[in-house]
Amino acid sequence: KMTIRQKIGHADELVNEEAFLAYVLFADDESDFEFLIDNFELASEKAEISIIKAMALHPVKSTAIQFLEWVVENKSFRSKLEAIRVLVELDLNAITQFKRSENTTIRRICSQVLDFNL
Repeated sequence: KMTIRQKIGHADELVNEEAFLAYVLFADDESDFEFLIDNFELASEKAEISIIKAMALHPVKSTAIQFLEWVVENKSFRSKLEAIRVLVELDLNAITQFKRSENTTIRRICSQVLDFNL
């Protein structure tokens, strides 16, 4: 894992993305997930989605939920969508705030995800 971890943030975008994707596959303890969260801004959109999906396996549920809520508030449409999907899995109550969001995109995504999952 340490060899892969050293490639995260690499100047070559392809190397960086592949390092993130590989590291996500090996993430199995709290420090791995914290590293992914701390370096999330360096990830490509494809790697972001992989990291978001992996949060379902984070050993500290509250940390995963807090991170996913931040993604919903701050990232791209696709990342918001995936974050809400994972939040539905982790804690349905965590997305209630997004059902009433002032941001119409967030409200729309939330409604679509909830309608699909019900």
